[in-house]
Amino acid sequence: YCYDVMFRKDLDAEGNKITLEVVRQILKVFKDVNVGTWIWHGGEPLLIGKEFYEEANAMIREQFKKVNICMQSNLTLIDDENAAVLRKWNIRPGFSFDGLTNHLTRKNTNRLMRSIPTADKNDVLGGAIMIITKDNIRQMIDDYEYFKRLGLGCKMNLIFAAHKNMNSYTLDGKMVAEEICKFFDYWILDTYRPADSDLCERYLMAALDAGGSCAFTDCAGKDYWFSTQPDGTIYHCGRDWPESAAVSFGNIFEMESVQDILNHPNHKRWYEGTRRMLQHCSDCDYFYSCHSGCYNDNIQYDLSMNKPEPDNCYTHQHVISHIIQVINEINYDDMPKYNPRFLNFLFRHQFRSAKMIKNILEESIKRIETPVNAENKLKEFLVI
Repeated sequence: YCYDVMFRKDLDAEGNKITLEVVRQILKVFKDVNVGTWIWHGGEPLLIGKEFYEEANAMIREQFKKVNICMQSNLTLIDDENAAVLRKWNIRPGFSFDGLTNHLTRKNTNRLMRSIPTADKNDVLGGAIMIITKDNIRQMIDDYEYFKRLGLGCKMNLIFAAHKNMNSYTLDGKMVAEEICKFFDYWILDTYRPADSDLCERYLMAALDAGGSCAFTDCAGKDYWFSTQPDGTIYHCGRDWPESAAVSFGNIFEMESVQDILNHPNHKRWYEGTRRMLQHCSDCDYFYSCHSGCYNDNIQYDLSMNKPEPDNCYTHQHVISHIIQVINEINYDDMPKYNPRFLNFLFRHQFRSAKMIKNILEESIKRIETPVNAENKLKEFLVI
C-alpha cells in the first residue's frame, strides 16, 4: 500500500507536499541525460491542485520532449477538470483497486466506482493496480474474473514491507508460490473472453529469459530509476526503502548533475552491494531469470546485501519451475484449449515446447525414411 499516507489535514506539513522548486531542481540535475519516464506518485497525487500539474508538466515536457509522464492515483478525486489536465498531458493514471476486498483494504469503493466512468468518458482511464495480501491471495482467480466483468485491466502486485505503514506485512513465500501456480494454470486455459494477466506474463518472461519487471532485472545497470521525496531526499526507486541515512543518496538540492548522485557514498555502497548479491547468486540455476530479485526486497531483509530475501527465492524458483514444466507439455493439437493471449505471448517470443520440438523431429525422421531417391531425401531434410 502507499506508504506515504497523505491526508488533506496535513498536506501542507513541512516536507509532505512537492513543490515546483523541487521539480526545477530535478530538471536541473537531470539536464544532461535522457529521462524516458516521469511518474507522479504519493500518497494521492491529485490532492495537489491541477494548477501545479499544468506548470510542472509544461517544464518537464519542455526539457524532455518525448518523456512519458505517468501517475499512480486512487482515482477518487477525478472530475472533468482534473481529467482535462491529465488528457492534455496524455496521462492515464494507474489506479489502486483491490477488487473484491477493496471495501476492506482501501475503502471508498463506491466513490471509486463512480470515478471510473468519469475517467473513461474523458479518455484518461488507465489500468487497475491490485495489492495481493494474505487476505486475498487465495482468491486471485475470483478477482481476475471480477476485473474481466468490469472490463478493466488489472496488474497484481505482491505486497512488500512498508516501513511507514505499520499495517503492511510480507507474504509467506510457499503460500504465494502455490497460489500463483494455481492462478497460472487457470489463466492459460481461460478461453471465454480472456484478459491479459500482468502477473502471469511477468513470470513467463522470466521463465523464457525474455526480460521482465524490476523483480527480475538488474536495475543497477545501464538504465536507472530514481525517486525524489517532497523534501528532496533521493532513493533508488519509488519502493519503500528503509528510512536510514545508509540508503538515501543525499538530497536533490545538494546535486549539480546525475553523476553527483552516482558518486554519492551511499550510492556507491548500494551499487557494490548489488554486485555482491549478483555474485552470491550466480551459481543458482534460476539466476538467468531472477538476477537476484528486487534489491529493495533484499535490502529489507539484509541491509548488507550479502544474500537475497529467502521467501522471494522460494517463490520465484517454484513458480518458474512450474511454468517451464507446464509449457513444455504444450502440443500443436492442444491449441484450441489454451487462452489465445497466452499462446500469442509464447509465439511472440518464438517459443516452441519440448513436445512440439519432439514431434517436429519425429516427423522429420519419417520423411527422411520415405523411400525416395537420396537426392530428394537430402533436399527434404534441408528444407525441414
